[in-house]
Amino acid sequence: MKTQRLRPTSLLAGLAPMLACSTALVAHAAAPPVPNPCTLVTVAEMQQIVGPLTGTPRATDPASGETRSWEVPDIVGSMAIRTGGGAILALANGVHTFDFETCECRMLATSPDLNEQVQLADGKVDRRGRFIVGFSDRGMKEARGKLDTLDPGASELRPIDDDIFLTNGPCWSPDDRTFCHADSIRKTIYADDHDIERGTLANRRPQAALRTAASAAFRKISCSRR
Repeated sequence: MKTQRLRPTSLLAGLAPMLACSTALVAHAAAPPVPNPCTLVTVAEMQQIVGPLTGTPRATDPASGETRSWEVPDIVGSMAIRTGGGAILALANGVHTFDFETCECRMLATSPDLNEQVQLADGKVDRRGRFIVGFSDRGMKEARGKLDTLDPGASELRPIDDDIFLTNGPCWSPDDRTFCHADSIRKTIYADDHDIERGTLANRRPQAALRTAASAAFRKISCSRR
């Protein structure tokens, strides 16, 4: 099955009715006190703050205030809307197509590097319709993560970078010549030379680093991400 070309990151302008909250973090009615933001937050602590991590993307219609949710098989690391309808979901075990009407979720592409220790995480779409998605170490202790791309029409993930603990914040410069992403465990934002036509990265180097206790801010404990 072929993918449809995905819109670039500017697609958010057309997603207002759908993406009030794009991941699977469900808030408790009475949340416990938020811990000191300058301390590391464990998965268990994060679940106490924002609720259980479940496979339930939610969207709110700003006009009516109505909220709708969709059940999917696993945690949503990132997503992108398809021009012909539906979405691409980066679930823990691979990239899936998703139909908002039928809730059908089908595996589109996976990788032998996804396992009990490594899952898919943050991802974005470039101006050529490629879905770039990060891999992250579940235990956040080893650099098992990497970056892969799903080319338009492809059914296989293509590696473009590696040696990453926890991928977050992929983005491009306005001229598409530089790609940036954060390794949250290393507390570092990296920049790569980006070839928009070939969809390749080269010459990774540190762009900025955070070396203070406030580095915990890299960890996302809010359901308002993306």
